[in-house]
Amino acid sequence: LDLMEDGIKRIQKAVTNLLEYARNPNLERSDADLGTLIDKALNLLDYQIRKNQIKIERDIPKTIPSVKVDWNQMGQVFVNIFLNAIQAMQEGGILKVALKTNDDRLKVTISDTGKGIREEDLSKVFDPFFTTKGEDGGTGLGLWISQGVIERHSGTIQVKSREKEGTTVEIQLPVI
Repeated sequence: LDLMEDGIKRIQKAVTNLLEYARNPNLERSDADLGTLIDKALNLLDYQIRKNQIKIERDIPKTIPSVKVDWNQMGQVFVNIFLNAIQAMQEGGILKVALKTNDDRLKVTISDTGKGIREEDLSKVFDPFFTTKGEDGGTGLGLWISQGVIERHSGTIQVKSREKEGTTVEIQLPVI
């Protein structure tokens, strides 16, 4: 019982630290080219992309407005979303990334041809600890943390999906 109590206290401390990190309001913003940030996130995941035989399609204009973001936190957002897409396409597929300017907003659209999300689960994807990946999958914190980061950058994030048809994540951020 003493070992179990110590273990529970350690778990509680770890979760508390994670929650504090996830909701940390301190941003170290600097001008960023989101195309470069996206490329760095994709390069970081290159092995998993190749291993799962995923084709990357980019629609990123050469000149796009800059945004003011925390590079580390926004990079983690892209890694989280790309990892979800990769895990949904274990047997290959297409990952599309597009950037468009929409008035005073920059819109990032990330689409995959993976297994999609059940309609009844779509409303829960931003809930902490909710995952569609089962026992061996993720923690259910990636999209929740990503939503917090996007909102702290005065942006929005939406997920659209149909089971067996893939998922699309749309992020909008204010341009400088």
